[in-house]
Amino acid sequence: MIDELDPALVVVGIPLQMDGSEGEMAREARAFAQAVARESGRPVTEWDERLTTSHAEREIRSFDLPASRKREKGLSDRIAAALLLRGYLEGHEGNAVRGEDEST
Repeated sequence: MIDELDPALVVVGIPLQMDGSEGEMAREARAFAQAVARESGRPVTEWDERLTTSHAEREIRSFDLPASRKREKGLSDRIAAALLLRGYLEGHEGNAVRGEDEST
C-alpha cells in the first residue's frame, strides 16, 4: 500500500500513557514504525496519539449521522487517524516534507 500511495512521509501514532510514559502498545508501535521504515525505505516519524480515540468519539457524536452510521465498524479509528495526521501537520506548519525528486 505504501508503494501504491507513494507518500513522502509515513506518520505512526504512538499510544503513550497519560503521564507520557510508554507501555507495551507504545513499544509495539515504535517497532512497527521501524519495520515500516526498513521495509518501505520511506521516512517514518512517530507522533503522540494520546486522546485521539476519545476526541474521535466526541467528533462522531457531534456529526449529523444516523445512529447506525455512528456505530460503523472502524469509523472511530479512521477519524482518530485523521485527527492524528491533522495534529502532526499543524505541529509542522511551514516545514513541508519534500519528496526526493522535488527541487527546493
